Amino acid sequence: MEHILAIIFSLHFLLSGCSPAQEGGEPLKQPENVGSNSSVTETLEVGEVEQITVGGKTVYLYVPQTVKANSVKVPMVLFMCGTTCDPLDNLVDSGWVELAEREGIIVISPDYNNYATYSETGFLISVVDHMLANYPVDPQRVYSTGFSNGGAASVALTRDYPQYFAAISAMGWMVDLDNRNGIFERYDMPFQVVQGDGEFTVKTSSGSMAVMRDEQESIRSLMLYNEMLSDDTQPDYDRTPYWGYLPDSTHNETMNGREWQFCDYYKEGYSAPFAQLVTVEDSEHRPRPEEAGIAWEFFKNYMRDSDGGIVSLSET
Repeated sequence: MEHILAIIFSLHFLLSGCSPAQEGGEPLKQPENVGSNSSVTETLEVGEVEQITVGGKTVYLYVPQTVKANSVKVPMVLFMCGTTCDPLDNLVDSGWVELAEREGIIVISPDYNNYATYSETGFLISVVDHMLANYPVDPQRVYSTGFSNGGAASVALTRDYPQYFAAISAMGWMVDLDNRNGIFERYDMPFQVVQGDGEFTVKTSSGSMAVMRDEQESIRSLMLYNEMLSDDTQPDYDRTPYWGYLPDSTHNETMNGREWQFCDYYKEGYSAPFAQLVTVEDSEHRPRPEEAGIAWEFFKNYMRDSDGGIVSLSET
């Protein structure tokens, strides 16, 4: 039986220094250039976070009062925490609860096996199904994101259940998207990656900086998935540090004293970036409160229609 518990929302903004995990294994060792953990305390009073049970596991969700009052279907963001992290802490740390209140959307954060990615997709999609059946969620505007292993799980969902999501965003880490299910020609998926410039990054043989190997493979596979690269295109980290592929445009923003660089990649037929790769001046592996806003600015450009196609909302 579903159990609903209203929790008065007053939480410490506690950074847990979670690590990405190998599929079914232990967390990966952090590179030496990743900074030590830090703590910040912040009190948020934006309403109530609900706690429900789906498949015997806890799911945290935030539904603004305006959504409850109007019962109009709204976008939903599935947020997944990193390995060893608390799903509610990470949800708050990334800024999603405040953004949900401001934008009038639903956000959810399930307590899943955060050491795993592909093996968890069935449970994660059951949570989405539960929300679609019981809450005013617009099925054409469901998005997936997460910190560390949560970003990897978003990539895993792209392989196994792409028809559910209109876009994904990976914060700090992700895994390769393989073609085991033969889906590369069936769907597209707008995607975003947000990464600290010293967070799980490596030096290439030429001395240029690049994201770590599994992220390199994931970015390449997602570009191929969206037919934004040819098979013979190889990354050039000397020309485009961290990401390897020359963007169509770039711009920089300063937020909370840090410089953020946005690399935008366009796909024919869409006016908004179809892929966006973002670096920030930071060496710590942690959620950042700006990330929800960055992801939402990307997400709100897209919906998935009833035939499975990606529709640009900036054109409607």
